[in-house]
Formats: sequence, C-alpha cells, structure tokens
Amino acid sequence: DDDDGGDRRVRYVLRDDATEGSGKGSAASGKEEEEDASASSEKSMAMADSASRARALFVLLRQLTGSTAWALEAAAAEAAEAGSGGSSEKWLARTPDLETPQYEVVFKDPKGVFEVRKYSAYSAVETDKAADESMGAGNKQFFQLANYIFGKANEKQEKMAMTTPVQTDAKTGVMSFIMPSDYWGKDQLEAAPSPTVDAGVRLVAREEEVVAVTVFGGYARTAAVAERKAALLTALASSAEVEVPDKEATRLMQYNDPFTVPWKRRNEISLPVLLK
Repeated sequence: DDDDGGDRRVRYVLRDDATEGSGKGSAASGKEEEEDASASSEKSMAMADSASRARALFVLLRQLTGSTAWALEAAAAEAAEAGSGGSSEKWLARTPDLETPQYEVVFKDPKGVFEVRKYSAYSAVETDKAADESMGAGNKQFFQLANYIFGKANEKQEKMAMTTPVQTDAKTGVMSFIMPSDYWGKDQLEAAPSPTVDAGVRLVAREEEVVAVTVFGGYARTAAVAERKAALLTALASSAEVEVPDKEATRLMQYNDPFTVPWKRRNEISLPVLLK
C-alpha cells in the first residue's frame, strides 16, 4: 500500500510538467466519440489544475519548515527578477548533489541566451517508445526508467544510485535517465545489468557531443519549454559562431525532483551544434 501511495503521489505532482505530453489525445470519430473525448479532455484539465494547486501548496509548506514566509517571498522575488539569466554558480546551486554528465563550456553567447558545451561520453537508459499524447504518458515512461534503476526491472535486481538530469528528446519523445558513471562508455556499459524482457527500456552509450544549451527555472511546462526553445533558436540563428544541423533535435533536461519549489529548479534545453 505504501508503494502504491508513493507512486500515486509522484504521478500527481508530475501531472502538469512537460513530461505529460500535450493532453490532446488521439482524434475521435463520430459524434459520440467526440463528446466522450471532450468530456475526457475537460476532466484531464481539471485534474491538472487541481494537481498544480496541490503541488504548489505542498512545496510551499515544505519550504516553510525551518524558514519564514518573508524569506520565501524574498527568494521567489529574486528568482523571478533573475529570470533565465544569472551566473553559472546560481544554476549550479540549484543542481542536486548527484552524478551528472561531465562537460566543458567552449563558447558563451555574448547576449547570455546560451552557451556551447562539449560533453564527454556517458551512458543512459532510455524508454523503447515515445510517450503518447494522453494524460499520464510521461509518468509511465518515468516509472519504466525508475523500475530499471531501482532493480525492479533489471536482470540482476541491482539498485543503482540516482543521477541527474532526466532527459526528454523532443524529436523522438523518448525519455532517459543517466546511468551511474561506472557504466559510462561502450565497454563499461556491457557490465550493466540487462533490462528485463518487459522493462520497456534499453541501454545506450552516448558519444562525445557539442550542444548549445539554454537554462531556465520554474516548472518545465509545455508553454515554458516552447518559449525557451524559440529563444534558443533565434539566438543561434543570429550567431556567427555556430551552425545548427537539425533545429528539431532539442532535448529537455530537468534536474530537480517534483517537490522542489519553482524558484530553486534548474531546467535546460540543448541542441546539437557545430562550431564554425
């Protein structure tokens, strides 16, 4: 019962994040199916609104422990004023103390919209399929990956350490978790426990890559992600230093757990680029 309750709680707080898809669902045929789809859509929206309010209340109450309402208000105001800018130290302070892929910054946009990073090779576990557009699809992917990491869906029943960030590819809809560094690289990944037959995930070794990255706070909702992606593409288009092979190959990276308040969250959008 405790596990089921925990799953429901995490699904509940994740419901309004970008991992949920658009919530449009598939097209219905016939008047009756259209009416059912409309009713279902309204119900889903109501659930999302309720989830947002509940999450906001939960994280606020959680933060009030050991702090004051005035301190929280000041922190929120400061974060809102900073927006998507700020120093690297600011964003690092919002990053959980977990393993994350290593990179070096090789170029900074003079206007501060993005930076270009060169990532070292690392490995990931990713879902076999993209999420569909129904409510809760992203949660299904999340738990498929979590089941592998926590030993419920790998052949050795090995429990691995948590890592960050959670990644979602815009082009494929595939979600992925970073593997622990013991398994980074093709040869090392061969020693990782294999997913069970019905796990719905696969292991991938990712080579070195160069990507442009823009960072933003708050919850990574669909509208916020679209806004930051547009800003990134506009900045890249006006830059004489980089070339973009595929404008659709963006990747959303979310660093924090669902219970982190918006003004302490770190999200990023990356896009493979070539330095001229």
